[in-house]
Amino acid sequence: MLFLFALGAFTRLQSGAAASLTCGELKAFYKEQACCGQPSRELSEGVPESFCTSSAGVCACERMKTALAGVPGAMFPVDFCSDMEHIKPVGFRSAPICEASDALGDASLLQDGQAGNIDFPHGTLKVLATVGEVNERTGAMLTGVPDGNGAYLLDATTVRYVYQSESYGQISRQETFPFFVNEPAHVGVTGSHIHYIDFDRTLLAQYMEA
Repeated sequence: MLFLFALGAFTRLQSGAAASLTCGELKAFYKEQACCGQPSRELSEGVPESFCTSSAGVCACERMKTALAGVPGAMFPVDFCSDMEHIKPVGFRSAPICEASDALGDASLLQDGQAGNIDFPHGTLKVLATVGEVNERTGAMLTGVPDGNGAYLLDATTVRYVYQSESYGQISRQETFPFFVNEPAHVGVTGSHIHYIDFDRTLLAQYMEA
């Protein structure tokens, strides 16, 4: 995954409302499944969608693969479901990919998923988002390669960060993931995309100053 820029809890993604779960719904499901006094009892039905904790919205991956096996063109790599576990929401990762120097065999700087040397001479770099992370509400993924970018005040309380993701298509590399537009025609568009992420202005300032 390619480095973009970074943050965690301050992201406000623009999309439909996220699925919510009430205590009443949880209580009703608990009773329907006769779970009282039966902690090891297996659920007789699939977990409700509102219980799903997958950032990509895929909570029964193997079942999904089976259901789609007969769809023309549907192909899943062997490691598809295990790879799905690595898909995280926008702002999840905090370790920058860029380094201030080569690790040069220093084991402390060679930890998987951790930052390398971040003693940058010009100041601290912080991560706002990483290519490959997804919008938890829609499943849309941030794509790369990040190119032109900028930020502006959307309103008095919101900073909107915008970037273009380049795509080299069939020239030298794989095409970027398609975005689907023009519903209900559902037209898939690959190539370069424009992404934006909205941040709470006050929380962003606190994060950058911390």
